[in-house]
Amino acid sequence: GRMSGQDLISFHEDPEDHHRRSSTYILSLYDSDNRDHHELRGDRRASLLDFDPIFPSIEQKPETSSELKAKAMQEIIDTEKSYVAALHVLQEVFLIPLRNRINTKNQIISEEEVKAIFPFVDVIISLNETFLQALQDTLSREGSIGDVFMQHKDYFKVYLDYGNMYNKSIETVMKLRKKNSNFDTFLEECRKNTKTQRLQLPDYLIQPIQRIPRYELLLQNLLKHTSPTDVDYDRVNFALIKMKEISANINARTGEIGNFASVVDVLERIVPKLDDLALPHRKKLLEGRMFFKTSENLTFKKRYGFLFNDLLLITKHLVVERKFWIRFHVGLSRIRVVDVKPSRSRFGFMLLNPKMDLTLEFQTGEDKNIWKTEIEEAIRALDDKKDVLSNVLQNKIFE
Repeated sequence: GRMSGQDLISFHEDPEDHHRRSSTYILSLYDSDNRDHHELRGDRRASLLDFDPIFPSIEQKPETSSELKAKAMQEIIDTEKSYVAALHVLQEVFLIPLRNRINTKNQIISEEEVKAIFPFVDVIISLNETFLQALQDTLSREGSIGDVFMQHKDYFKVYLDYGNMYNKSIETVMKLRKKNSNFDTFLEECRKNTKTQRLQLPDYLIQPIQRIPRYELLLQNLLKHTSPTDVDYDRVNFALIKMKEISANINARTGEIGNFASVVDVLERIVPKLDDLALPHRKKLLEGRMFFKTSENLTFKKRYGFLFNDLLLITKHLVVERKFWIRFHVGLSRIRVVDVKPSRSRFGFMLLNPKMDLTLEFQTGEDKNIWKTEIEEAIRALDDKKDVLSNVLQNKIFE
């Protein structure tokens, strides 16, 4: 049957869509609110577990402080490599082709528009290539990572300039997509390019905004594993203070636009299009594969979820069309989360709603915990802001 819009649940399940177990599970986490935005590694989107060993194996031997420090230093270099690689994709796949067509019969956008979308990108790439090389040289001779940050601290001020222009950059992309079909087609071709890993232009443009806060986390981790008596301790600490200053300035200048960009990204990938999905208060927290069923279904379906701070979208991945078809959505304001015992080698939890219970299952306990924690935190935040937030989609039922 069809649910009432007031139930905060919309149901779009396809009874003929048979459940198939997934052989792989890739969790992607966006970082609109200074969470880690996953860098590209190899031929896939990275998992949260690539970066933060939140769930260490109990069989592991305790690592020595020097091993932990070495690992923290290596993580700075590994993530910098991934970041520089992503910047090169931004430059080679998006920027250069657009710039090369300026003032030709194949021009897609104007020189002014190219400058508006890609402010200081060439400068940032040059800076971070130099910075990466300095980090690698320092590690090979066992020098001070803190010193490398301090030597480059003034150059990082270009990130403030980028932060100043970021709002205009995203707004320009959004406007051009609506009014310039050639630009829209170009971006769709870029998304199909194997180099982009199906990420879109806003995913790359937001990376410099997210990189400085990432340095904060990496330096905090390095400081934690550096002895206060170590010659490097004060240098790392000072570098951390400087990165915090720049990060605070960038956040003050970009505001909520990063959150908005991540929602717009989802909007471009789902069908049907939801014009009221991209609201100022809404931000994407998480996306990834899962198994899903309601209390009215006997079998689980393979699904792809998008979690926002006030809404959970359950979609079916249309592989050929490279789109996600909305099958179900639920507002989080009247949801209760309950654990479920592991079954069929999967790990899950239930979302209890006055009208219908939903069960989400994942292939690892780690993935289940990530989703469960994010949903619980989102519900708590909603409880604190009930008078401000509203579930705009609650009255929308799709055919």
